[in-house]
Formats: sequence, C-alpha cells, structure tokens
Amino acid sequence: MPAAATPLAGVEAALARAAEVNPVVNALCLVDAEAARARARELEVRLERGEDTGPLTGWTFTVKDAMRQAGYPCTAGSRALMGEIPDASTACVARLEAAGAIAIGRSNVPEFCYRGTTRNELYGQTGNPFAPDRSAGGSSGGAASALALGVGNLALGSDGGGSIRIPASFCGTVGLKPSYGLVPRAPDSAGWLLLTHFGPLTRTVAECAQALAVMAGPNPLDPLCLPALGRDYEAAARDPGDLSGLRVAYSDDLGYIRLDREVRERFAQAVAAFSQATGVALEQAHPGLDSPLDVWNDIACGDNSASEGPLLASGLVGDDARALIEAGQGLSAEAYVRARNRAHEIAGAWAAFHARYDLLLTPTMECVAFPLSDWAPRELDGQAIGEFYDDYCHFCYPFNLTGQPVISVPMSPGSGGLPLGLQIAGRRFEDDLVLRAAAAWERARPWDSPSLPSSVALRSPPPEVAVAAAAGHSVATVAGVEAWSLDASLRAGMLIGLPGGGCARIVRAWSPRAGALEVSFQVEA
Repeated sequence: MPAAATPLAGVEAALARAAEVNPVVNALCLVDAEAARARARELEVRLERGEDTGPLTGWTFTVKDAMRQAGYPCTAGSRALMGEIPDASTACVARLEAAGAIAIGRSNVPEFCYRGTTRNELYGQTGNPFAPDRSAGGSSGGAASALALGVGNLALGSDGGGSIRIPASFCGTVGLKPSYGLVPRAPDSAGWLLLTHFGPLTRTVAECAQALAVMAGPNPLDPLCLPALGRDYEAAARDPGDLSGLRVAYSDDLGYIRLDREVRERFAQAVAAFSQATGVALEQAHPGLDSPLDVWNDIACGDNSASEGPLLASGLVGDDARALIEAGQGLSAEAYVRARNRAHEIAGAWAAFHARYDLLLTPTMECVAFPLSDWAPRELDGQAIGEFYDDYCHFCYPFNLTGQPVISVPMSPGSGGLPLGLQIAGRRFEDDLVLRAAAAWERARPWDSPSLPSSVALRSPPPEVAVAAAAGHSVATVAGVEAWSLDASLRAGMLIGLPGGGCARIVRAWSPRAGALEVSFQVEA
C-alpha cells in the first residue's frame, strides 16, 4: 500500500482500519488518535511551508509494546511493568518519526516477549488475520496481525528467537530480522541483549527496504551497533538484477527439524519456483550442525532470570512468564558462559557455510498457525512436540545466535488457506542481497492480503463508559470483564456511540487487575 496523499489522510485511513479490525483480532493494545492527528497536522503545515518532511511522509506505523516510545506505557504485556513510561524513544522509533512517519498505536505481545504466540493477562490474546481463532504468532504477533489487515504501512518488531519471522509466516507478511547491530536498540531495556534484533514488518519487500534504510545506521548510545555499511537497501529491492550467478542452498529440515508434511511440500514447490524465477541452480545443503535449542534456551532463560527475575516479587507476573524466569534461576555462571561460547562456535560454523553459499532457503515455520487457545501446536507431522518453551520454531533460533540477516516472505499457503513463510538467510552485513532475493521472489510469486469486513457500525458503550463520558471523564472501569476473554466487547481503536450523540474512540482496554476491564477513551466530534 503506497503512502497516503497527505499525512492526515494516512492517519485517518489507519485509524479507520483499526476501528474495523481490532475488535476482531485484538492486535493493538493502545491507539492514540489525537496524538497521531496532531502530528499529521504539524507535518502538513511544514509541507505547506515547502519543508522536506522526510522520505516516509504519509506513512503510518505501529510500535511493539516492548519498545520504548516517549510518553507511552511500555508494559511488554506484563502487569509488573504497568508504571513504565519512558522519557525517550528507542532509536528506530525516533528515526521513523524524523523521516515523516506517524505512530498511531502500540501492538500487543506475549508477556516480556517470551513466547511465539501473543497472549497475556493484561491485554488478552491476538488473533490471526486470516482466521481470528488461530494464533498470530509472536512475539510481534500484534504487529503482524494489524499490519496484514491494513493498519498502517509498517509495524516495528523485535526478534530474539523468531519474533519477527514467526508472525510474518503465520500472518502472511514480510518480516526482516536484519544483521545484528544494523538497527540500534538504544535506549532499550535489559534482556536478550545479544539475541534480539529490531526490524520491520511490511506488506511488500520494497516497503521493507524503505523502512530499513531509515532505521539502520550507527548510534553513539548503542555500543553494539554497526558502523554505516554503505548499502543501498531501496535499490536492492527496486531492482534485484541478475541472481543467476549466486550460489544458493536450500534445506527443508537443517538435518534435524520435524515439520508438517504440507510445509515440506509447499517448500519444495517454492524451491522449484525460486530456481525458475531467478535462474539459480539450487543445491540441497546445510551446515551439518545439531539443534542449537539447548544453547538458545540456556541463554534466553538466564537472561530472563537476570532481567525480569526481580519483578517476581511484585506478584504481578503471569504464571507462564514466571515459569520461564524460574527456569533460569538454577543456571550457573559457568553454564551460561558455556552456552555463550557454544553460540560463538555455531556462528563460526554458519559463517563457514556461507563462505560456500551466498544464500540459504528454508521454511520459516514448521506448521501453519495453531489454535489461539493453545500455547503451541500439539504435534508436528503427527508427533507430539516438547512442552518446554517454544519447541516448534527451529528454523528461527540459529540465526539469532549467528546475527546474520534473515527475511520471511509468503509462499503458497497451507491448510485452510493459512499462510506459510519462505525464509531467506544471507551472510552477516549482506542485508541488501537478502532483500534482492526476496524482491525477486515477490515478483515471481506475489501474495494476497487477508480481508475482514470493511465497515463497522458504532457500538453502544457499557453503562460505566457512558456515565464516565457524560461526566467529562476519559477513563472507566467495567467490572466482571477481562481483556483475556475473547468475548471482551471493547478493544483499542474501536469507535463507540455516546448516548448524547457523537462518539468516542477507545485508547486502551486492559485489565490491570483480575476481574475488571479498565477503559480509556477520547471523545470525537
């Protein structure tokens, strides 16, 4: 979707779409229409004065609820962080705004972003844009679900173990995990410091490249970010050029991964289509490594314990997140360092593999989106999977240990028309080559976006909200309802009619405590 003709038109389009779809999928946990409109009007004044407002003027975007955004709560889906309101935005948020893009809201995540599906006690569960009773993936599930349904041009995500690519695959979007350090994380909270990459989710490869061009680059406040690499990401997506001379490998299992049969079949079709579209003679190959899941688990759980462990004393951490924090509490310093050392060895082995191959194609995920009521798929290809952490994201984990760029783009869907992703991995720092390959694939195999109803009537508010609005208040509490419930009648961004005429837009509908839904809203003319 191209940028809107004017910033205000872009904002209104995003807000209208959020009002239509968020009551169905619960992808956004906060929508601030007033601030977005004010920002759009400011840009339009500058445009009238002839100022250059940036390359993304007219774009709208959402911010993942684990990313810092000045003046907005950054809860990471946890009641334990309800009071966290940062004074400064993380670099990629600030850079997008400086480029003329406008944030319209924040997207839902699993608590502390630990999971590959998006559900928490504070804001509830996020549904899939193709089937709202299915998972949107995680941890950037809210970002991908809203984006796929047309809310904004861009969604900010983060990826510590697949958290951009999992929802991109489940929701049918483009999702890029850039080279580690290409997009700075400062200022940011602690946790998964050497695993997590910030990156964009978009509906097209060209938009992904445009976003990356703005987000990437050194930041003096981030000691782990890369220097300027001098790569032209937009040109890479705009003109992929001749790829026939590349050495490209493919693997449907990396030698150890169990996956559903239909994923293997769709991937085989994608490999053949990629070869035909690019002229590349693909070779079946992989580095010959064992699963790195135990290494990833030790690092992630150790980080969980160190970063979020102190929050357990609040009594506000959910049971699932608590278990994943406690899993790291018995880890010795020696075991953690061994895992870090092993991660270094794994990265070296992958670097050696990419000395032979420019790119590697794999499926992004082992399965299509599973039921929203589950934490994970119950089986893969008829076999029960492990119950600890997310034992179904094996194509994702290795590349968080190596730091290399990986993109997920849609391939032919699986059962019931649910999306599946094709993953393209490249050498570290060669994000432009990954984008070239993704753009060539997109031209050969364009994908469809999901659709939900394009109009929605104003809903009547609960009595508590109507009374609060009549009294000039902007917050109300509805007893006996929780955000966790799929039947919760109020969601961020939706429009409700007021008894005296006019309407109000829900800013946030959340459950700071069990048994009640707290609703904040903005009255509109």
